[in-house]
Amino acid sequence: MACNARFGLAVGIALASGCTDSSPSSQQQQEQVCAQIAMLCGASAPACDPSTPLPSRVSSCVLNSLNCGGVMSCLATDDAGVPHDLASGDYSPTSDLAALPIDAAQPLDFAIPPRDGASPDSSTARDLTMSTSNPDVSRPTDLAVVPPDLATAPADFATIPPDLTMPPDFAMPDLARPIDATVAPPDLSTIGTVLGTFTVTGGPRCLAIDSSHNVWVTSLANTVIKLAPDGSTLGTFATGISPFGIAIDSSDNVWVVNGDMNAPSVRKFNSSGAVLGTFGGLPLGPKFVAVDASGNAWITSQATTGNGRVTAIAANLSGVAGGGTVGVYPWGIVIDAAGNGWVANQNSATVTKLNISGTILGTFSVGQFPTMIAAAPDGSIWVTNGLDNSVTKLNASGGVLGTFPTSPGPIGVAVDANGNAWVTTAGNGSSAGTVSLLAPNGQSLTSITVGRNPYSVAIDNANHVVWVVNASSNSVTKISAGQ
Repeated sequence: MACNARFGLAVGIALASGCTDSSPSSQQQQEQVCAQIAMLCGASAPACDPSTPLPSRVSSCVLNSLNCGGVMSCLATDDAGVPHDLASGDYSPTSDLAALPIDAAQPLDFAIPPRDGASPDSSTARDLTMSTSNPDVSRPTDLAVVPPDLATAPADFATIPPDLTMPPDFAMPDLARPIDATVAPPDLSTIGTVLGTFTVTGGPRCLAIDSSHNVWVTSLANTVIKLAPDGSTLGTFATGISPFGIAIDSSDNVWVVNGDMNAPSVRKFNSSGAVLGTFGGLPLGPKFVAVDASGNAWITSQATTGNGRVTAIAANLSGVAGGGTVGVYPWGIVIDAAGNGWVANQNSATVTKLNISGTILGTFSVGQFPTMIAAAPDGSIWVTNGLDNSVTKLNASGGVLGTFPTSPGPIGVAVDANGNAWVTTAGNGSSAGTVSLLAPNGQSLTSITVGRNPYSVAIDNANHVVWVVNASSNSVTKISAGQ
């Protein structure tokens, strides 16, 4: 697992003041930091020994690691004002502070020794603690200017190279999610752990998750099956013929598309499984459905020839609320935060963006055989390219942000609250499939083995779990998504 410039992650956790070898919290923080660096950076991670005890007589310290593969240092001073590099395991005094890397993006907390070898005391030590709050990126910071209170620093400290500018591969943190540098990082070691595999008979195809964390799965046995969060079956409810796509609205009503070639329809259930109504008369070949904030159900239909359509059915099933013509053989569909629909057109190798009135807002080229599509919290759109063994990420305007390789046969995609994409891949269909986890920049983080033909994927962000339909294994798999 490579760690490159696109990953854009700086690991830096400030350890509490007074971090001595007798402080369990400091030891735990050091272990967690080491574990996180190892997971995120793999073979390129800097050396980090979680078992090395911290030395005694240390008043404060900070762990700095600007990028994976960079030098990690834990600068500290003991009670005599002598600096140490804790991360290296070498606790001998370090006379040349200029040789120690300083990460200007992370908080520093150490005392400057007095001039001329005088004995340190509280009146001469200087506290250079910097704020751990997020920087104001609205105005650039000139890191080449020495702060005013460094003007009286000792001569040997003043020789620190003035170029503290960020390297080109440094990415600014997401300011929408402030970082509390005093809190240890979450335990990422459980990401991708298979929590269980549960039987769903009859040819499961697609799934969706309600607000109570129940999982609803369509089955080619002309049913939709409701599973509890622990995988046990809560109920099985009759649909129309050949149910396929499924979506759940904000009121926990369940919408199921029935692909019956003679009478295509969509059926609406309440959260208990009672039928609220069925709307017929859809164009031939309906497949997938997404529900907007007003409760309208947008359904893709694949015409036998020419371009397909999107049909929006009113929330109360009273009639058609909108829709329009899209590309050839439309498949997956997602509604963005602005209420616009995005459709993957398999045979056109495009994605169409349209509003509910059917106005085309853009048609964008992606890879070959785009199949499923998902929206990220930042408004970006992810689409799987079935024949290219890749996934393409678009911005909200349809611009391509990147196309990233996957395992053979990508099908389903879902994006979690952190912007990570979970992509199901079927391989040759005769052996176990996989779920690949991609960072927001497309970097592959891990791969999890699941059942055969993992067709559909959905994320329960509140419970930090991912559910996958294994179409050819008649099962669903539950996977940990970490914290």
